[in-house]
Amino acid sequence: MSHLSVLVIGGEPEKQRDPYWELDLPDSEKRSDPRSEFVLETDFAGLSECLMDATERIILNNSSNCERWLRHLANGDVEQLMTDWNGTEVGVGGYGYWANPNAKWDWYSLGGRWTGFFRLKDGPDGTVAEGVTGRPGLMAEDAKPRHADQAIKMNIDWGATKIDGNVFAILKAGVWYEKGSMGWWGCVADEKEQGEHDSTVNEMLVSVGDDELISLHDCHI
Repeated sequence: MSHLSVLVIGGEPEKQRDPYWELDLPDSEKRSDPRSEFVLETDFAGLSECLMDATERIILNNSSNCERWLRHLANGDVEQLMTDWNGTEVGVGGYGYWANPNAKWDWYSLGGRWTGFFRLKDGPDGTVAEGVTGRPGLMAEDAKPRHADQAIKMNIDWGATKIDGNVFAILKAGVWYEKGSMGWWGCVADEKEQGEHDSTVNEMLVSVGDDELISLHDCHI
């Protein structure tokens, strides 16, 4: 249950982000989705140990499902037990589940908790450069005047936009670069040094043309 700020460089940000969706789908649809792979959780060799563990847990569990689970065990219906008890199914090599191994988000919004991320340039006649503002996230305020969440690079006032320390991941040409592996409650594993990550973000921004579309998305995982 974490939010991460994702800077998307280039056009079609939805298409760039799509390969990294967590696949919040029924199991039947996950199996046929090209982004999904079978993740082995218990191989056949370890099944006996898993069933012993299941028996202990079921006996200690006070849930209304216990009787049904014990009936599966008594009938030797291992496949049904594994599906009913821990949500796994039989597949190549053992029991597991279908998931996107590249998953980075389950839902998103443009701006979100970072609504108004980019400061837009002032025009010579007192107008403001063009940009798109998303919807503010929970407990976030509306974007300030002259701020947006999506604009072409040349329309953004980079001197007044706080990039360093405020971007967790970058999507460029469909490739995801991140500061670390985001887990629940904002816990990050394999985290890079902030300075190193900021340098990567700025190098990527410098490497693209002034007419490139730049977006800031609030991605939830």
